[in-house]
Amino acid sequence: MKSILMKSFALLLLIVAGICLLASCYRFSSATLSGSLQVTAETYYNPISGKNEFKTYVLSGKEITLLQYNETLIQQDKELREACAQKCNTAYQHCADQRQKLQNEELLLGIKPVIRPFRCDEAATVLQNCIIDRHNIMLPNTVQKAVADTKGVYVFPDKVSYGKYLLFAEWGPQWWAVPVVINQGQTNVDLTEKNVFRLPLINRFVSSY
Repeated sequence: MKSILMKSFALLLLIVAGICLLASCYRFSSATLSGSLQVTAETYYNPISGKNEFKTYVLSGKEITLLQYNETLIQQDKELREACAQKCNTAYQHCADQRQKLQNEELLLGIKPVIRPFRCDEAATVLQNCIIDRHNIMLPNTVQKAVADTKGVYVFPDKVSYGKYLLFAEWGPQWWAVPVVINQGQTNVDLTEKNVFRLPLINRFVSSY
């Protein structure tokens, strides 16, 4: 009886030791992932100072998604960026040409051209389709999500196992798909204008109108 109890106790010790070892290994093979989400962008040219004015947009409330990394996903994102950029360029050019044509017709008729806000429904449709396509590509690879607070700071709620991932976030025609390697206890990745992808801006199509 005493021998059985000793064996049971020894087995229990081995189980406890194994659990502790696994917990220790997990603790040293996972990390806290955090960072900030904000964009500093040129807003306008100040003729008085002779300088371009910049503004920092803190993207509070925006969702940051951690994706499992794979090369196929990288290639799909690259192809989507190229396709969307080309379609946006074409759409804005169509709208700009139509706007110019209307102004020319008004001039021929002796009508004073009316200052109209530039609107391009074709480009808006392209953007919406691009958003749907990037969601279909990115979101099936989701590992977990975080939300930026009022200061634009995000922290993933669960520790992230060591490995390679993509950080995905979006802001209208801009989105991030930033590779990140987790190999230490605390990893910080800031999503800013330096690592964002932007679709063509409207300004260059309407600056002369």
